Amino acid sequence: MRFLRAPELPLDDPVAPDGRSGTGAPAPPTTPWKFLLWLATRRKRLAAAALITSGIALGGLPVLPYFLTGAVDHGLAQRDWSALTLWSLGLVLAGFASAAMIVWSHRLTVYWRMDAAYRTLQLSTRKVNRLGGGLRRQVTTGQVVSVGATDLRRIAEAVDGLSPAFGCLVGLITVGVLLFNTSVSLGLTIFIGVFLVGLITGPVLSRLQKRQQAYRDRIGDITDRASDIVAGLRVLRGIGGERRFSDSYRRDSARLRGAGYRVAPPMAWLNALGEGTPAILLGVVVWLSGRLVAAEEITVGQMVAA
Repeated sequence: MRFLRAPELPLDDPVAPDGRSGTGAPAPPTTPWKFLLWLATRRKRLAAAALITSGIALGGLPVLPYFLTGAVDHGLAQRDWSALTLWSLGLVLAGFASAAMIVWSHRLTVYWRMDAAYRTLQLSTRKVNRLGGGLRRQVTTGQVVSVGATDLRRIAEAVDGLSPAFGCLVGLITVGVLLFNTSVSLGLTIFIGVFLVGLITGPVLSRLQKRQQAYRDRIGDITDRASDIVAGLRVLRGIGGERRFSDSYRRDSARLRGAGYRVAPPMAWLNALGEGTPAILLGVVVWLSGRLVAAEEITVGQMVAA
C-alpha cells in the first residue's frame, strides 16, 4: 500500500510514472490539456484511491438524510423511541464513516497535488537548465518568475480539484436517485436549479479568468522591469537615468495594482453567487416540499431530508 503514503519529494525522475529514474518513460506532452492529463495520471493508484475515497465521502453525504427521514417518520411521528434510537444511531455511525472517508480523501488528494506540483517544478527547472543562456531569447525573466509564482500553484490547484469534482458528481447522482424516488417534482427542481446556477456563474467565471490572465501578464512585465533596473543600476546612476526608470517602475506598479483591483469584482460576484444561489434554491425546495407535505404526497421526514 505504498501509494497510500506521502510521496517522497523531490522525485528522482519527474518523467517516470512512479517518480523513479531509469524507466525510459516518454517526455511529457506540450499542449496544456494533455499535460494536465499526463500530470494527473503519473501515479495511477494514488489517483484512483483519491477519486474512489472522494466518491464515497461526498457521494455518501446525501445518504445521511435517509436516516433522518427514518428518525422523523418512524420515530418522532409515531412516538416509537426504540425506532428513534436505532435510526439516530445509524445516522451517527454513517456520519462518522463519512467523516473518516473525507479525511482519507483529503489526505490522498494532498499527496496527489504535491506530486503534481513538485513534478512540474522539477520539469521546469530541468528545462531552464537545458536552455541556459538561450532562455532569454525565448521568454522574459518575468515570465520565468511567473511560472514559479503563479502558474505552479494554479496547476497544482487544477489537479487538486479533480478529486472533489468527481465526488460532487457522484453525490449529484446519489441526490438525483433519492429525490426522484421521493418526488419527481422535487428532483426536477433540484436539477434544473443546479443547471441554472451553472449558467449564471459561467460568464462571471470566464471574466474572472481573463482578468487573472491580465494580472499575470502585468506581474511578468514588472518583474522584467525590476530585474533590468537591478542589473543596470550602476549604469543608470552614471548616466542620470535612475529617476526616469524609477518613475517608469512606479507607473507599472500602479497598472499592476489596477489589474489586481479589476480581479476583485468578478471574484466578489462569484463568491456571492456561490453563497446566494444555493440559498435561493434551498428556499424554493422548502416551499415546494412544504406544499407536497400539505397535499400528503410526501412525509415530513422526506421534506426534512429534501
